[in-house]
Amino acid sequence: MVECSCTLLWLAGIALALIVAIWAHLAFWNRRLDDSEQLPYDEFHRLELADGAPCELRRLKAQGDVKLPPILMIHGIAFNHRNVDANAERSLPRWLRSRGRDVWLLTLRSGLPECARDNRVTFESMVRQDLPVAVAEVLKRTGAAELDCLGFSMGGMLLYAWLGTATERTPVRRVVIMGSPGLVRSPLRWLDLFRFIPIKWVPGVRIRRLAQLVAFVADHTKTPFHHLPYNPDNVRDSRVAGMLVCGVQDIAPRLHQDFARWAWGSQQITVGQFDVLDGLKDIGLDALFVAGGADRLASTRAVRAGYEAWDRQSPKAERKFWLELSLAAGASADYGHGDLILGDRAIDEVYKPVERFLDTGNIASQDHALVD
Repeated sequence: MVECSCTLLWLAGIALALIVAIWAHLAFWNRRLDDSEQLPYDEFHRLELADGAPCELRRLKAQGDVKLPPILMIHGIAFNHRNVDANAERSLPRWLRSRGRDVWLLTLRSGLPECARDNRVTFESMVRQDLPVAVAEVLKRTGAAELDCLGFSMGGMLLYAWLGTATERTPVRRVVIMGSPGLVRSPLRWLDLFRFIPIKWVPGVRIRRLAQLVAFVADHTKTPFHHLPYNPDNVRDSRVAGMLVCGVQDIAPRLHQDFARWAWGSQQITVGQFDVLDGLKDIGLDALFVAGGADRLASTRAVRAGYEAWDRQSPKAERKFWLELSLAAGASADYGHGDLILGDRAIDEVYKPVERFLDTGNIASQDHALVD
């Protein structure tokens, strides 16, 4: 009995020491790698939505007379606004601000740590509330009549759904879709082994602390896992540690269940019973679709589904563009998911074409884009 008690005490002591070590590790490295002070914003607004959930807006205000509409950027799943505002060297919104655009970054309810286990975090709630409220707030604060929208990953999926289900004309002028699948598949094939479990049993994904735990080595090592969020061979010149510490967020249970339902079912994105892609058939908006040739989270085929659905039946279809970042398409590398922001040549091969499209509604021939 005494030996058993001693063993339990030893195990408890080891567990406590491990917890303290992890806490100290996180406290030290989070403080050291937190680069948020290097990425200031001109304005910050916290909004309360109809169901009581919050979302946030951050503004990067251009200097001088801004002649073009504001740009609203929407981040992806498991991230906040740092998804597109990665670091001082790789930031699409700061690049566009430097080119004279007024840029707003939306942090969805899914990107806020206090909502990590909130049952109000669903795909439909963000379509119905976060996105339209953010659009209205940007227009109110800028006095603009219209705006451009850019969605990264899930952000583009939300744009599919919001625009595709809108019952009246939206104030959107142009749309950029970056790495946003029109068909949803499991990012790892072995996850499909769980497709027969009830959707309500699908838990949230707790990855925020894990990302912070490994951030200190993220810029100095390369593992097979690195190929899932980006192509490490194409992200040699960019720092990701600060982005991991400040950007990665847990996935709330009900939002994860939405994605599981699509991936393990028809793969079609739905809002209620509504097929989102079907609602895009006569959307009547200019759009640029950007896809990475080595993207394991949103394959070119999955993103292409959104591109093919866009304005497919409209008699007055506006031009749409397909920009594929792959060696086969003439890019410098096969881009992964995060490479669309972080890639070594992303400024030339992604940022500049995006800027050109948003400014002019067109794409230059050297951008390797297909035009319908």
